[in-house]
Amino acid sequence: MAVTYKIHPDLHLVCVTYSGEVTPDQYLASFDAYLKDPDFAPDLRILMNMTAATGFDIDFKSMFNLVLHQIPYYADRPQGTRAAIIAPDDLSFGIGRMYQSVSDGQLPSDLAVFRTTQEAFDFLGLAPDESLLQPSTVD
Repeated sequence: MAVTYKIHPDLHLVCVTYSGEVTPDQYLASFDAYLKDPDFAPDLRILMNMTAATGFDIDFKSMFNLVLHQIPYYADRPQGTRAAIIAPDDLSFGIGRMYQSVSDGQLPSDLAVFRTTQEAFDFLGLAPDESLLQPSTVD
C-alpha cells in the first residue's frame, strides 16, 4: 500500500507517509484505519510526508470527495490544530496545495504545505527528527 501511518502518542502526532503511486482509495483506507487506532485522538498534530510519492491518481472531484469524507470525522477536532504536508517536488506540492485549497473552511485544521522537512517541523512545533519520516508498517 502506498499510504501508511504511525501515531506517536508521546509527541501527540500522527505521521502519514505516501510512497509510490498514491490513489484516493489508499489514502482513505489509511485515514479510516488511523481513526480506529487505539492511540488516535482528534487533536493530534498531523505530519503528511510526500517525499517518497512518485505519482498521484487524483483529480479535483476526487479530492473534493476525499475532504467530504473527512468532515464528519474531524467534527471533534479543535479549531487550529495543526497539520503539515512535506511536498518537496512540484507534483506533490501541487497536490498538497489542492488539498489545502479544497479543505480550507471545511476542516478545522491549520494546514500548510512545505517544501522542506525543517519548515514542517517548525510549523508543528516539533524538534527535527528524521526517524518520523520513515514509512510505517501500519497501513
